[in-house]
Amino acid sequence: MLNDFNPNYVSKHVAPDGSHPAASGFPMEATIRRLDGEQESAVESDPRLAAADAMRNLLAWMVASKARDHRSLSPIATRTLACAWVINPELVGDCAGRMVAKAYGISYQKFSEHAAEFSRALGIRNRFQIHDAKNNKK
Repeated sequence: MLNDFNPNYVSKHVAPDGSHPAASGFPMEATIRRLDGEQESAVESDPRLAAADAMRNLLAWMVASKARDHRSLSPIATRTLACAWVINPELVGDCAGRMVAKAYGISYQKFSEHAAEFSRALGIRNRFQIHDAKNNKK
């Protein structure tokens, strides 16, 4: 699946907040190996264990916070909402990211940064992101 992905579309050097993408805490290498169908251990041979492992990685990404106050739920909620929107926009209103952020009363800039980070990490986009990317090309 990812073997057909053009690596020229991904920057290895800059994330939306200016840090290196590896600093986001998302287990990129392990996720790519799983998406490519590689089995690393007995965990992948049992669908329940593999699902639990995938959920563990997803939850670890969602709760990773760079906020000064790590007890704040706001960045976690924003990351979780962005993740849900990238995977399935219908879960959060089936509308553009700006409208999702407005409906939930969160910063569109932060929502967009987290959605872009998650999209890059998995190499996926929803139809609203594809539309925005086409309209933003000059």
